[in-house]
Amino acid sequence: MRILGLMSGTSADGLSMAVVEAGRGRPRVLDHGEEPFSPADRRFLLALPSATAPDLCAASVRVAELFAKGARRLARGCALVGSHGQTVWHIPGRASLQIGDGCTIAARLGLPVVSDFRAADIAAGGQGAPLVPFADRLLFARPRRSVAVL
Repeated sequence: MRILGLMSGTSADGLSMAVVEAGRGRPRVLDHGEEPFSPADRRFLLALPSATAPDLCAASVRVAELFAKGARRLARGCALVGSHGQTVWHIPGRASLQIGDGCTIAARLGLPVVSDFRAADIAAGGQGAPLVPFADRLLFARPRRSVAVL
């Protein structure tokens, strides 16, 4: 199964994307790319922690539109999208707010979207930042060999 992963970090410099073949065996990265955010979009994203609730609601759709637009090329041939969203605020182990409405991304790309990874991890008793260590292990772990990932 081909899965498109979407990620925008707290630096808000752009949308990072990877197409991964997942199923039996080790996942394989088939394609990747980045869609830089414009200076205006970056300023908008970095100002979100002080936004009002109505502004955050509208921002969630705006971020989803940015993600869908940036991901359109890589989405072809994929069966599913995993979107981390844009972190607005994170309290490890207690709460986390990512925006970038998964339903809007799904409607624009015509694919099912899985999202809210941090909230799901916190609900299960984690710290809310489960993605990188898990992916690093899947992609880079080698039996009887030490591997460092930066």
